Amino acid sequence: VTALALLILVPASSSADVARKLNSGKILAITVAVGQGVRAGRAMGVVDASPAVVARLLNNFVAYKNFIPRVVGSSRLAQDRYRIDVKLPWPIDKVWANIKVSSGKREGAHVIKWQMEQGDLKVYDGAAWIQPWAGGRTLLTYQFRVVPRVPAPTALMNKGMISAVTEIVEALQAYAPRVASGEVAPGVKVAA
Repeated sequence: VTALALLILVPASSSADVARKLNSGKILAITVAVGQGVRAGRAMGVVDASPAVVARLLNNFVAYKNFIPRVVGSSRLAQDRYRIDVKLPWPIDKVWANIKVSSGKREGAHVIKWQMEQGDLKVYDGAAWIQPWAGGRTLLTYQFRVVPRVPAPTALMNKGMISAVTEIVEALQAYAPRVASGEVAPGVKVAA
């Protein structure tokens, strides 16, 4: 496990223990403080596809509706701006956000970050770190924070963040290998 990966997820854990869990297919998920109130959900898992494939998928925001759970609509507004429509559990329901995206490399990892500029949420921001892993696979760390305008208990929101980021990593673990093998074209919706 790289130093960046450990700092991203679990700074106090042993590197060998984290690597063992990740190699067994386990997704590690926590909440992290990124401001006051609702914490961001952060999940880490190994994807059986190259970092290039995973980065290409996660940079294709227009196709999110085809493979990212809860995204029901996605479109490009400008070069680095997108609209994302998401179906969230009650009491929130369907929400939208116009986001600004930045993408680049840092310490050998692809890094994608986004932040809401406009929408019907208080906050929608996140990041993905995509790193090489043994055997041509990818270590994916995915984080986001959603704060609705509708009042919701912080504990419930924090639990929801963990569930949501775990589902997203699971979706990439299922979808990216199919894209890498040529079974599915990138951005094509497939049956679950």
